[in-house]
Amino acid sequence: MLEEANYRKVLRKLDLILSLGEIEHAHQGSIQATLDTQETISEIPHFQHYGFSSFPEASSVGVFVSNGSRNSMACLGEQGPEQHLGKGQTRIYSGKNAKITLDPSGKISIEADQLELRIQRVNPILSLIAALESLATSEVLTPNGPGKIQILPEFLEKIREVKSCVA
Repeated sequence: MLEEANYRKVLRKLDLILSLGEIEHAHQGSIQATLDTQETISEIPHFQHYGFSSFPEASSVGVFVSNGSRNSMACLGEQGPEQHLGKGQTRIYSGKNAKITLDPSGKISIEADQLELRIQRVNPILSLIAALESLATSEVLTPNGPGKIQILPEFLEKIREVKSCVA
């Protein structure tokens, strides 16, 4: 009987230290969640990787840690909807239609309803050359479906000559 009581105490302590839970809502650096122990905790600090900020959607699953007390808890991460990635792929996504996928082959795919770039300094010649080179190798969506833009090899060679002089 005593061993079972001690076992239950250890399990409860582990539940206090490490828990999974469903995020109910998030706001400016903290979240409210219902943990797997059916406890609802609010004002939980949400730690994120440097350079990344996110606002997890309700019903995302979070990983929570504490020092064994529910009044000293933090969310270390959360998992949103499954992204169906291939081996070696990385994806940054929002809860809606925006996705950036990095492929181990070096390909970067961007899916968005709208794309906005803000760049402080640009070399317009190098930017034009990069855009033309990208067009020469990229697949584009045409009225008839996916296709490639045809750029004459002689023109591409001239572009590369100019690039070597400017760069």
